[in-house]
Amino acid sequence: MGYTHRFRRNRDLTEEEFSQIKAGFKQLLTFNKQIIKPEFDCGWISYTKHPNNEGQGICFNGIAEGAHETFAIYQLGKDDSGMSFCKTNRKPYDVFVVAMLGLLELTAPSAFEIGSDGDPEDWLAGLSLLAKATGKYAVCDIDRNTCDVTVRAANANERANRALWQTEMEVRIPIPMPAPDAKVASWVFH
Repeated sequence: MGYTHRFRRNRDLTEEEFSQIKAGFKQLLTFNKQIIKPEFDCGWISYTKHPNNEGQGICFNGIAEGAHETFAIYQLGKDDSGMSFCKTNRKPYDVFVVAMLGLLELTAPSAFEIGSDGDPEDWLAGLSLLAKATGKYAVCDIDRNTCDVTVRAANANERANRALWQTEMEVRIPIPMPAPDAKVASWVFH
């Protein structure tokens, strides 16, 4: 089956929310973009542009053997069920998926219901990336019966423990180097 994150849409994202999410994603990219790439195989021409895209979206996957399933979110709903998922199989790009789900929940708390096969410890690296790249500190709880994830902004005591985020960040986020012929410069953020 594989390690999976689920996100059910409750409502569309507002222009302001999506603008903030896109800005947060751009900050994540400046931290480390050697783990993810735009989903070129599905026709995307950058992280945020698809020739047939009717609304705004963000789409990415891991690189080479580090890829598994595509992560995609859209400002406006794209399917009837509202249910989306991303099976990362715990590959390195999982940290970006978790960071994006944390960013979604902090920016638009009522827009999605989030679920995960992971434990809070599995989310620590992704939430660490979110904190380091954007300054948005978050913590999560996962209900083991339902797999529902609750993400909230970290309180003052939790934020004071920045060493926990930074230590976890250094240990858990691998930084693979791109192949010599990789066109990193072509992965444009629009």
